[in-house]
Amino acid sequence: MSELPQRVREELRALDALPDDRIDTTDAPEIVDWSGARRGVFYRPAS
Repeated sequence: MSELPQRVREELRALDALPDDRIDTTDAPEIVDWSGARRGVFYRPAS
C-alpha cells in the first residue's frame, strides 16, 4: 500500500481527535435495535 498524502494524514488525525459527541451522524443514524438482524446473509465462500 502506498503512503498516504500528508493532507489525508492530517485529516485523519483531526478526525481521530474529534470527540464522539461532535461527530454528525444525522445522515446515518445509529441502529440500536438489532432484533431483526441476520448473520452471514452476504457471505459466500471463495471457490
